[in-house]
Amino acid sequence: MLLPVLLILFSASSRTAPAKPDAAVRAVTACAVVTKAEIEEALGRPVIQSEEHAGRSESRCGYMAEGGELTVSMQHSAAKVNVAAEIANLEAAFPEGKRREMPGMGSRAFMMELGEIGAQLHVFVGEHDYLLVSVLGFGDASQVAPAAVKIGRRALGRI
Repeated sequence: MLLPVLLILFSASSRTAPAKPDAAVRAVTACAVVTKAEIEEALGRPVIQSEEHAGRSESRCGYMAEGGELTVSMQHSAAKVNVAAEIANLEAAFPEGKRREMPGMGSRAFMMELGEIGAQLHVFVGEHDYLLVSVLGFGDASQVAPAAVKIGRRALGRI
């Protein structure tokens, strides 16, 4: 299926070296920054939690419903994140995607609109942290991008 392949590609898109996060970053996980109820409210439908992973430098929380998948992922890197390289990697992987800047979120943020597949909100926080909200299979980009933004803003308020 296309959704698992997309999720693997996006979760592996970062080439920066993982590092031990500081105590503040380590204390917050992707499943803690946005609740299941908040995910359901943003999507307008019930979901089930399908995944929870918390490592030393990354945390991921996934939800599924009706053939769609929503993932919240946070990463911390000891090295400064090369935003230009990350954008180039995503654009090369998805040349049909449309990138739209999202001012006012983190240090830099953009929405990657993937047509009928969905949308992904990419937020860089400072020079070492990254937040991804991926909403795939719930409708086209114009339908799901507002949910990604709502979830992203909620997460940013808690990290």
